[in-house]
Amino acid sequence: MAGQFCTLWGRHDDARAYLDSSAALVERAGYRRIEDVLRLARAHLAWHDGHWDGLDDVAAELAGSETADEATRLEARMILGCLDLARGVPQRAEQRLREVLAASLERGHADPFIFPDVALARILLARGEPEAAVEITEPMLEMIVRKDVWLWATELLPVHLDVLAAVGRTEERAGLAAAFAAGMAGRDAPAAAAAVVTCQAMVAADPEAAAGLFGRAAAMWAALPRPYDGLLAAERQGRRLLDAGERERGLAVLEESQRELAALGARWDADRVAHLLREQGVEVARPWRGGRRGYGDRLSPRELEIVRLVALGWTNKRIAESLTLSPRTVERHLSASMRKLSVTTRTALVTTAAADGLLDETPT
Repeated sequence: MAGQFCTLWGRHDDARAYLDSSAALVERAGYRRIEDVLRLARAHLAWHDGHWDGLDDVAAELAGSETADEATRLEARMILGCLDLARGVPQRAEQRLREVLAASLERGHADPFIFPDVALARILLARGEPEAAVEITEPMLEMIVRKDVWLWATELLPVHLDVLAAVGRTEERAGLAAAFAAGMAGRDAPAAAAAVVTCQAMVAADPEAAAGLFGRAAAMWAALPRPYDGLLAAERQGRRLLDAGERERGLAVLEESQRELAALGARWDADRVAHLLREQGVEVARPWRGGRRGYGDRLSPRELEIVRLVALGWTNKRIAESLTLSPRTVERHLSASMRKLSVTTRTALVTTAAADGLLDETPT
């Protein structure tokens, strides 16, 4: 539990030390019942650290574990949903996150580690549904204010400030940012401190001052390390530099953040920044859409269709019936797809296909 809260606070070195110590105790005592909890804590830390390779497999195993408790399964499903969104599969992300939110509300929605609200609100904002996003974020923020548990606002408040701006409730934003700063004053919580500076930047009226604060926030996030949050803050910095008339500097910040987001695997965000750069007349290379580089031919249209159905959780039998193929033919297409993407399991096939941008047009 100490390791989990250190992750929440942003004290990642302490989190690793506690988790390593707990794992050693479990090994010596042979107490296996909490192994899933330890694996989940490491998975959550890996999400924040930006160590996403293989994280899908770990989270999927925990989400479907028969030995894990409900909270562990829900948190694992939330991580899967966040990965889906970052990697550019918002439809599947929304489905997973809504299921987690519904189950979390039934449990009282009082677990700081099960927080699907943030990613869901980002999806709704991107889709042009800010009023729906308010319904997601506002009840949780009201609980945080009422109970004075401002640490929980670390993830939520920056998105909620975006939501308030989108619905025209701008007068509330500065007060919330100030209350968050006061609530976390003197606390040893580096993640919350980075979020405080992020929120201060968001409500700053002067574009140049806001850009400076976003740059500071980006450095604070990166130092934890939480590279994804740092790159999102850098994107905001670049946008505010453009607003301030510092075009050359702003474009440089945006180009770097776009490259780093793509390298991290945050395709959804990298594409958004690339779109802005193109609007500004900057040439940005199009993302790779075919078969994985270095592993042979691209997926054929039929192979791609089958991989997308596998991503929906369909069995070979159901795919065969839907596409009027024999199960053997489906199996052959899957084997060819695995060979081309250099993977050996269905889970890895879906993960790699998502990372390579092959699941954007998942069939209904």
